[in-house]
Amino acid sequence: IRDWSVTGVQTCALPISSSLRVVQCDVSSPTLHEGTLLDRIGVWVSRHGTWCLIAFSAIYWFVVLRHAAHDPFTFDEVTTWKVARLPTVAAMWRALLGGVDQELPLTHLLVRLSHSLFGPSHLSSRIPSAFGFWICLLSVYALLKRYVAVPFALAGMILPAITPAWGFALEARAYGVLLGASAFAM
Repeated sequence: IRDWSVTGVQTCALPISSSLRVVQCDVSSPTLHEGTLLDRIGVWVSRHGTWCLIAFSAIYWFVVLRHAAHDPFTFDEVTTWKVARLPTVAAMWRALLGGVDQELPLTHLLVRLSHSLFGPSHLSSRIPSAFGFWICLLSVYALLKRYVAVPFALAGMILPAITPAWGFALEARAYGVLLGASAFAM
């Protein structure tokens, strides 16, 4: 059984009289180069975790920006759009108090801010949720990195992006923002 830690020290479990004895092997030993392809990939990812994180983030933003700009709004997103486009924040507050939308006021304020920075569009309406979901992914990575090796932390970070939670990154609603805030709180 082999385990490559971030430090580059290989831990080998050797069966000795019905129990496992754990010894540490030197990285410079020839077994480093004789390992399987997955062992070598694990070592590379452990040593270049930051670059893997940057690459994943670039891919994430490419996919999010592409989908967010072209997918049509759902009814709930149209409601968010309409409330965020009201002339003043006071008008937004009155509309929310009147029951126009049961969403958190922060969502409408973030969409309004995004509209003022990037102009009103499908993309700018969805950027707050996409940013919140990205914060969720980074927070999961940071949490897992404390307890497991970098390759496993990266795999755990990718997990929410390949589940139905992915849809929350692409909606102009509070879901992505709440996921990001909740994960950041961990």
